Amino acid sequence: HLSPLLGVCWLCHASIVAAAEASSFYSYGWETQLLETCFLAMFLCSPTAPRAHPTRSVLWLFRWLMFRISIGAGLIKTRGGSCWAKKTCLWYHFETQPVPSPASFFFHFLPRPLLSRGVDVDLVVQLYTSWLVLVVGPGRAVRWMRRAGGAMQAGFMVMIAGSGNFSVLNHLTIVPALSCLDDACWPRVLRSRAPAPRRRGALRRLVDVALVLLVAKLSRPVVENLLSSQQVMNTAYDPFKIVNTYGAFGSVGEARYEPVISLSTDGATWTE
Repeated sequence: HLSPLLGVCWLCHASIVAAAEASSFYSYGWETQLLETCFLAMFLCSPTAPRAHPTRSVLWLFRWLMFRISIGAGLIKTRGGSCWAKKTCLWYHFETQPVPSPASFFFHFLPRPLLSRGVDVDLVVQLYTSWLVLVVGPGRAVRWMRRAGGAMQAGFMVMIAGSGNFSVLNHLTIVPALSCLDDACWPRVLRSRAPAPRRRGALRRLVDVALVLLVAKLSRPVVENLLSSQQVMNTAYDPFKIVNTYGAFGSVGEARYEPVISLSTDGATWTE
């Protein structure tokens, strides 16, 4: 059964992150994002009905996660390095990012006007259209707006994964974006064959209400951080890291510095 299995995985990883919290290696955003994603995934499946469809409450919590990831990354760029305002960040990013991929060489030497337009795309997706994943209301038009928002976020992550080596984080961010894409978006052969959703039992409704209230309470400092001019990235406000704040590349270095190790046996002749 997936729910207990995900619960064990979440508990194990939370224990590792808590034990290594002082290490800089575990201070990146993907640790808290993985914990939050796994925590919500535990409630996708019903403990009493393994084949039941996910409830709307859990899907909306995934959309709330997607919105916070995207808007947090967009806002930190407007409040961070000036290169985002000058639209020059991508002139250097593909060379100076922590772990460039083989494709980064190609992206780095694209025409600079095109790279500047890439900054516009980044800000449009993360800052100006991220709210689409939270569109609420009846009708096909609203559903298609939400689908478009999820598709843009997922597609943007695929593009970033192709130009750098943060694939784990990009794939992880695609997960909440998929909550905006219902079965009708996919080819018939890929659609769910689960039985029609049944009416939720009292226990499941109680779990959903408790989960929504918990996330709402823990979201308060996260929202305050997003609205603050002193916004911080990748921070947890509760010990279990259930609801967190995210962001990436508030500033971009313009030069790449790498250590060079030299050896010498006589102090005069050095070999790198």
